[in-house]
Amino acid sequence: MTVRTISATNAACAGTLASLSKDITVAHTEGKTLLLNMPRSIEDISAQAPKRGFFARIFG
Repeated sequence: MTVRTISATNAACAGTLASLSKDITVAHTEGKTLLLNMPRSIEDISAQAPKRGFFARIFG
């Protein structure tokens, strides 16, 4: 899973840039932070996110 961070002047520009790839995009606009291309379900996010933490190292 790749997360890309951009600084955009407006939300339309950030939306257009996010539509060019399937990477999760965090866009910082003038007064907002937008999360674009997020998976729809928790299962999709957990399947793509790396396992981190103490118990993940023990129980793998």
